[in-house]
Amino acid sequence: MARARVVKPDHRSHRKVGPLTDFQYRLWVSMILEADDEGRFVCEVNQLRAQTWPYLKVQPAAVKAARDRIAELGLIIIYAVKPVAY
Repeated sequence: MARARVVKPDHRSHRKVGPLTDFQYRLWVSMILEADDEGRFVCEVNQLRAQTWPYLKVQPAAVKAARDRIAELGLIIIYAVKPVAY
């Protein structure tokens, strides 16, 4: 279950966060909000889409591309346990 999180205002000017598009930034913040106390969360594309954009029709391919870009920048690390991505 997600816990209350605090994001400092200066995080937006961080060198890894600055290159994110608005779409990628929204996904990244959503991941922070969904993570457990150790920073883990299910990183499956359809679950991320449902959590981040519950009322919008967002394509899974766009979510996957955004998730992969966030990982490429080093803001998250994606790993799998059996068939589930975390």
